[in-house]
Order: sequence, then structure tokens, then C-alpha cells
Amino acid sequence: MPSLLLVEDDRQIRTVLTRYLEPVADVQSVARADEALLRLEAVQVDIILTDEDLGAGGNGRRLLKEVALRWPHVRRFLMSGVPRATEETFLLKTDGLKKLASLVVPNL
Repeated sequence: MPSLLLVEDDRQIRTVLTRYLEPVADVQSVARADEALLRLEAVQVDIILTDEDLGAGGNGRRLLKEVALRWPHVRRFLMSGVPRATEETFLLKTDGLKKLASLVVPNL
């Protein structure tokens, strides 16, 4: 089972996504970019799924750039409730949990 770090500032969304992904991944969740970096330094992570806008907790795009530099083996996914230009690793929250989860953890 892959280890997944979920970075989402909205507690309710974080809780729902964590519960949904737990059957297919070892999920750890944090609310801020700085917490995510500390967690990555402490434990093995296979996948990171982060919100783009973490409010006062940082920026998901910047976080993924840092992760790419320091932990290039970690699969990186960016999600948002706001549509953006198409990117392979960009996930729209409104696409639904099953689609979101199947893109992050294949064979779901």
C-alpha cells in the first residue's frame, strides 16, 4: 500500500479525503506546507496530494516544486476547487472523490 501525504487547509475536505483514501493508501494529512515539509523529512512518502491554495498555510505549487527538488521520487499531485489550465497532475476537487482517488492511486 502506498504512503500518501495529503496537504489541505480545509479541515472538512481533509477529513473526507483522508477517510476516502485510507482503504487504498497509508494516508497522513497536514494543513500547511511547512508541516508537509517536516513530515517528508521524517517519514517515507510515495505520493503527495496538495491543495493549490493553502490559505495562510502556503502555496501548493511552491510546495510541489520544493518536493520535486528534495524528493524527486515522490509522485506529486495538485488539486483545487477552481478550474485551471489542464496539467497532467492537476486535479479538480469537484470531479468527485472516486475519480480523484483513482488518479492518485491507480487501480482503485
